[in-house]
Amino acid sequence: MIISLRVDKGSDAAHYYVSLPETYGMMETRLRFAQNEDVRSAKAPHFHERFCSEDALRLQTLPLSAERLGGYVALSGDANPIHVDPAAARLAGFEDVIAPGMMLCILAEMACCTVLQLGRLREVRARFLSPAVAGHPVTFIFEPTLDGVHAKTRVFVIGPREELHAVVDLFAAQA
Repeated sequence: MIISLRVDKGSDAAHYYVSLPETYGMMETRLRFAQNEDVRSAKAPHFHERFCSEDALRLQTLPLSAERLGGYVALSGDANPIHVDPAAARLAGFEDVIAPGMMLCILAEMACCTVLQLGRLREVRARFLSPAVAGHPVTFIFEPTLDGVHAKTRVFVIGPREELHAVVDLFAAQA
């Protein structure tokens, strides 16, 4: 496995690249660092129905429990205390522990593959826009499209007050 990190001088962002040469697989993660004050003052974007067609499918989860978040964190090795420690989450400006972004991405991928019977995926792109707080359900809205010759499904991950947590684009592998 090859891991590289690029941080631009004077930037509040970092780019991580992870590649597995034997599988030709690669993952890129772009991070933007924010101060606690910025997190506290940020407003979650609101989901609007015009983002998708009236044929889009909806699937709501059970509330995300703190125990389930803790289980995911233990498996993933994510050491950020805002996912498991309510005091740390409140100190960072959240009302309770929050779901890791990659957990939302994985749940979106699993739900999409189950609901839409997608086969193997060739690419996943995700943007995380607001925290999903423990104790609340999330809703996945699936919008399948054709992106050129490839099947693409956009998944909107929204909270109970229609706040937009994430947008996940799933690209099916070519047959």
